[in-house]
Amino acid sequence: MKKIGGVLALLSVNMVGTAQSFDEWFRQKKVELSYMKGQVAALEAYIKVTEDGYRIVQQGTDIIGAIKSRDFDLHSEQFKSLSKVQPAIGQSAIMQTVTDIYDKINEMAGDAKAKATILPGWSIIINEQFDGLVTNCFNSIACLKNLLTDGQTEMTDQVRLSEIEEICSRIKHDFEAAVLLRNGVGILSQNINP
Repeated sequence: MKKIGGVLALLSVNMVGTAQSFDEWFRQKKVELSYMKGQVAALEAYIKVTEDGYRIVQQGTDIIGAIKSRDFDLHSEQFKSLSKVQPAIGQSAIMQTVTDIYDKINEMAGDAKAKATILPGWSIIINEQFDGLVTNCFNSIACLKNLLTDGQTEMTDQVRLSEIEEICSRIKHDFEAAVLLRNGVGILSQNINP
């Protein structure tokens, strides 16, 4: 038993020497608490920075959304304006002028077709030529009406004016062709009936 008592005494001395005292244990807890307080402070700072970051991102996306909305509205207005005919263009006398030319071509076609009945072999050609001119003029008037009516075509005023000038040029060309054809029919009919 003496041997066991001696071993126990040695073990208890050895344990006492390695055991942590209450003072060390409380100091260790204070250090842990101070580290934890530092970590909590760092996390609170991180949360604040993160919230600030999210707020900045939200403001940025709001600004981007507002810019996109204004940009979209601006473009929408631009495209809407392309389908509107400016009063200076739409109320011009061009439609009346073109319609008058169309009426004159129709009148010349009627006179020439009447004279062509006495021209054997020529009446079919003359009728086809005048029918083509009348059809061209009718189609040109339809295009011109589309150009001068709101919501029918979308184009800038410059392009719209260019298209109108092109149509007027075609109708004037058709009128000149009708005059030449009518004069030719008149000459042919005079030569047949002296």
